[in-house]
Amino acid sequence: MVKEERIMKRLTFILLAFAAIFASCQQEAFAPENEEETVSPKVIYASVDDGTKAGMDRYDAGGGTYLYRHHWEAGDLIYVYEGTSVTTYECTNAATGEFTESSTSTIPGGKSFTNCRAVYSNVGPVSVRANDKVSVNNTDTGGYTSSSDTPGYGNFMVASTSDGIHFHFVSQVGWVKLQLTGVQAVKTIEMAKYSLGEDYEGFYEYDFSTDTYTFDESQGERLTLTLDTPVTLDPVTPTDFYFALPAMSYAGLNFEFSFDGVAGSDAISTSNTVVIDRNTVTPMAVKEVGLRSMLCTGVNFNHILKTLVAGTDKYSTDVDDQITGIVFSLGEASPAATSSNLADSGKPIYATFDAGSGLITLHTGAGVVTLNSECAHMFQNMTALESIAMLSQISRSTVSVESMFRECSSLESVNLSKLDVSTATTFGNMFNGCSSLTSLDLSSFSTSNATTLTYMFAGCSSLTTLDVSGFNTKKVTTFSDMFNGCTSLASIDFGASFFKNTLIRTLDGMFYNCSSLGSVNLTKDASASFETTSPYSTMAAICYGCSNLTSFTIPLPGRVTSFQDAFMNCSKLEVVDMDALQDYSDPNYKQMFRGCRKLNMLKVSHWSCPTLSSGTTTEKNRYMFMETSEDASGLDIYIASSQFTWLGYYFNATMKASGFVTRHDPNL
Repeated sequence: MVKEERIMKRLTFILLAFAAIFASCQQEAFAPENEEETVSPKVIYASVDDGTKAGMDRYDAGGGTYLYRHHWEAGDLIYVYEGTSVTTYECTNAATGEFTESSTSTIPGGKSFTNCRAVYSNVGPVSVRANDKVSVNNTDTGGYTSSSDTPGYGNFMVASTSDGIHFHFVSQVGWVKLQLTGVQAVKTIEMAKYSLGEDYEGFYEYDFSTDTYTFDESQGERLTLTLDTPVTLDPVTPTDFYFALPAMSYAGLNFEFSFDGVAGSDAISTSNTVVIDRNTVTPMAVKEVGLRSMLCTGVNFNHILKTLVAGTDKYSTDVDDQITGIVFSLGEASPAATSSNLADSGKPIYATFDAGSGLITLHTGAGVVTLNSECAHMFQNMTALESIAMLSQISRSTVSVESMFRECSSLESVNLSKLDVSTATTFGNMFNGCSSLTSLDLSSFSTSNATTLTYMFAGCSSLTTLDVSGFNTKKVTTFSDMFNGCTSLASIDFGASFFKNTLIRTLDGMFYNCSSLGSVNLTKDASASFETTSPYSTMAAICYGCSNLTSFTIPLPGRVTSFQDAFMNCSKLEVVDMDALQDYSDPNYKQMFRGCRKLNMLKVSHWSCPTLSSGTTTEKNRYMFMETSEDASGLDIYIASSQFTWLGYYFNATMKASGFVTRHDPNL
């Protein structure tokens, strides 16, 4: 038995040895001669949406020139995450989007991806933060580009695929576009969180599973970007700056600018939520930036300049007619002080006066000058002033403007586009006495906080047209003498709803002596009316002396206590429509229509006429219709049927003739 086992083991060994020899011979027989074993590199393919990558990948073309790629190029890298490893692929065929494996490493922290993912980034280093999450480090200064037709530098794209062979990339960034004007060169831009907003420096974490971003809050709050070459701003044409940010919602943004060759900084910020969408540009408003100065108050400004001209410590009115123009010299070193500093804050502002030309030049090293919040009386009584170029160069500022240009009788035009009056309450006498003004562009005015427009344009005797359709009068209580003495004013555009509130108390003298005005139609919105509680409203002398006025319409309801001289000497007035208006229990009608020789229609359906019904003359109704309708064929009056019982008493003998005055029932 033992002998048989030995024989079987020996036979098995021989058979195995023979099989091994046979296999070796077979391999030699079929192996190609001199061929070495080769390993093909792993290849993937990548594509992007049309335009996704265009203009976003900035590269140094040499000589300080930076260009923007519009497609894949040889050498581009993408990072593919799969399982517990990250593989870097390099573009080897840009035309087909072919990427070849170049290196592989283990994902930090032992994290893993359940499916194959890919990231292309030019923002900064890419790393894995958690399962199905990728973080991008944004401390690189490459998040910035300027003066480009397309946003640039700062692309971050992600893609995923089930087969791990082909990736279709989608951009995960958008841009904020800043548009800046000024006279200085921007050197650095610092991005920081606005108040309690997000941090902008550090890691943005992208979650593939939810397609959302989060912040690594442990990172810093500021990111300073140094420009390759300082960018010189233009004072008129905005220069575009772009910041690439992950596509998400931001609770406010803040950008601070420093300038080349000068100390100081300026900023643009918003506390409003800013939503950045993928591959889109979110613009912020045009901002004028630079080193700033704020002018002194209007009263001090007026005093300092007139003191300079007078050459004494105390100016007198004798110099009112010596200043012909005022200009700014911005961004230049100030000359030796020739006057007191006109700046309340920031860089000093000094003035020089050329007695030969009458020109005052304001010198400052600041690139931006703002008006003081109190500009009342700033140019008042500068009767020879023809131009104020400084207002076209000054930054927008919230101001008080009462009597700002009062009695500037030589001023023919003024640029108001940079004058922010949104918080001003009193516009009284702003242009009073500007008798040489031929036009005014008020389209930039925001009057939402105005309470009084008294004498605002009074004495502007050269104005022929005026557009106040953009005025918001919701808080205005008095319009008295607003256009008093505008003798050349032929038309006024009040828009669809000039009157907007229920606090209107006086229109006294609003169009006093506007002798060229052909018609007045004072429009209103749905709720506007005269004040309905004491003190009641008045409209005395509202159109006194409007010798070319043919029609007057006011749709305001409410009660008015005085109409004295309202239309006196309106010799061409034919139609007066105040059908929505009520009178007061003891109104003053004295000389209301005196001299309205052509009046042929009067609509006052809601008047009670308490002082007229008795047919007696009192001080409050004396001469109401004196010299009225004498050149008209008749007078149609729309009035409550129970009133005006003794209407004929107020006309002369000729007009008392039967049929001359026709009273209409307002319900007809």
